Amino acid sequence: MNQRGEIKSFGVLKTATIGGIVTAAFIAVPMALILVVFTFLRVIHHSTHNTAATPATVVQQNTVATPNTVAQPNQHAQSKPSHPVRFRGMLFLMVVAPLVYGIFGFLLFAMCSWLYNVLSPRFGRIEIELTESGAE
Repeated sequence: MNQRGEIKSFGVLKTATIGGIVTAAFIAVPMALILVVFTFLRVIHHSTHNTAATPATVVQQNTVATPNTVAQPNQHAQSKPSHPVRFRGMLFLMVVAPLVYGIFGFLLFAMCSWLYNVLSPRFGRIEIELTESGAE
């Protein structure tokens, strides 16, 4: 049993809403995975950084031998490593990026649906054919 049909028009708001949700989901899922990996790596870094044996002082050699060796603090042990992306920044990005992508997806799908509705009577519509799988 074959059925033929054509898509006469798209509901612009319904199509745009679905498009916005799908677009936001396509960016939210990878962002969530990146946040999980980022958090895991950060926890590993902090656990190994705090337990690693780092010398607090480094004895610097003098060219003249003196009985009193001056211990100077290690500059590398005191300076904190700079993190270009902070945890709060990742959380903020994880919330804002899907919203921005969803808004742009909504606008893009609304524009494409409207354009299809305007141009389809003049240039033709999308035709579909439905068949049952056991009809062969």
